[in-house]
Amino acid sequence: MKVRHEGRFLVGGIADVQGDFGGVLVGQRVGGELRYRGTVEWGFTGWTVTDLLVRSKLLVRATSPFADKSARHGVVWLEPRLAFEVSYAEVTQGRLARPLFGGS
Repeated sequence: MKVRHEGRFLVGGIADVQGDFGGVLVGQRVGGELRYRGTVEWGFTGWTVTDLLVRSKLLVRATSPFADKSARHGVVWLEPRLAFEVSYAEVTQGRLARPLFGGS
C-alpha cells in the first residue's frame, strides 16, 4: 500500500502548453520567500480549470514569484494568493513527486 501525503500550496503560475492548460506551478513560504515545489498537472476537472483561470486573471504579474524559479517559457506568473490542497507521494530535493490537485 502506497502512502500519499497532503499539503496546502500557493499557486505562483499557470503553465500554458500551446494554448492549453498545462498545470499549476506551486510553492510554499520558507523564511518569507516563496519556494517552488513543483508543477501539478493531474486531478483537475474542466470546471476546476475554468474556475482557476477566472480567479487568476486579476493576479497576473510580469515575473516569477518564486525565489528559486526564474523565467520559464509558457508560464503565466501570478501573485501567490490562491492556495489549494495537493496530494503527493513524497518530497525529493524540495520537489513534490507525483502531485495531484486535491481541491481549493
